[in-house]
Amino acid sequence: MNILFKLLLKQQPLSSTNGFTLIELIIASVMSVFVLSVAGFGLLFALREQAVTSASGDLQYNLNRAVDFIAEEVKQASAVTTTATLPSGCVGTGTNTVVLGLTIPPDTTTNVIYYTKTPPNSTWLGPSSIYRCGPSFSAAGVADYSSSSTKSAEILIDLIASDSNTNTCQNGGTANPTTNSGFFVCITNTKLVEIQANANAMASLDTIAGTNASSRYGNKLTYSAITQVYARSAP
Repeated sequence: MNILFKLLLKQQPLSSTNGFTLIELIIASVMSVFVLSVAGFGLLFALREQAVTSASGDLQYNLNRAVDFIAEEVKQASAVTTTATLPSGCVGTGTNTVVLGLTIPPDTTTNVIYYTKTPPNSTWLGPSSIYRCGPSFSAAGVADYSSSSTKSAEILIDLIASDSNTNTCQNGGTANPTTNSGFFVCITNTKLVEIQANANAMASLDTIAGTNASSRYGNKLTYSAITQVYARSAP
């Protein structure tokens, strides 16, 4: 029994396998930094892709809504034109490019005008925006189209693209404007209106994806909406 107790208390010799050497610790630290760096890069890439997908989806939704809104007012019009003069309450500052004018009863003159110009401040993103000059809508979504109604200007959608390409009508008509516009219309037989709008989400992604977002993500940032509609009240 004495011998067994002594054996238990006997100090074991140090082994070279107990603990890690300094070199092993350095190698493990380097490998940990490498793994964390790769994981961080992957997370950043995933967040950027999610931002691009979200911005692209929002752009498509908003552009479709804007074009549908214009089409609904075209349906109510008794006359459509590409030449109209903005009332003083809608002129504002900057260059206005009139695209489409509508005469919606009971008024007998042009009382709704859609046009483009550069956004007024950083809240709205460029290069261009679609504006609507016309009677405001009530909380119930009803507008007073009578001649006595007050006309005001509102931005319908921003991020409208602008380039030097010739605007092409699918129905073979003449586009207004003919070039350098992300929003244009083509009118055939005084009542068929083709509406085209092009938008680019690059400006909304610059802070997330960098200033070269366009070259990196290409077509993911651009979207076009096209529709044709009849002015049902037109003769």
